[in-house]
Amino acid sequence: PENIIEEASTQNLLDDLLDESVRTSSRRPIMMQFDPSSGWIWRRWKGTVFSETWTSCVKNMAYACIVAFICKSIPNVKESLNGF
Repeated sequence: PENIIEEASTQNLLDDLLDESVRTSSRRPIMMQFDPSSGWIWRRWKGTVFSETWTSCVKNMAYACIVAFICKSIPNVKESLNGF
């Protein structure tokens, strides 16, 4: 009897697993609905792409401004960096 119970429960588990794996629709939404209101976006700042990358973006803009300022203020810099 123990063997029969184990086979039946294994068969039920396999049936449930197969049913779940070949499902054509999801049980819940895969992505949350987007709400374009600005208040909703700013309340969810933490963990977004912007919150993770804004510091490196500001640093790169500062470096670019410094390089542009140096190239504009010292005319021979371009010639000295020609082969670099």
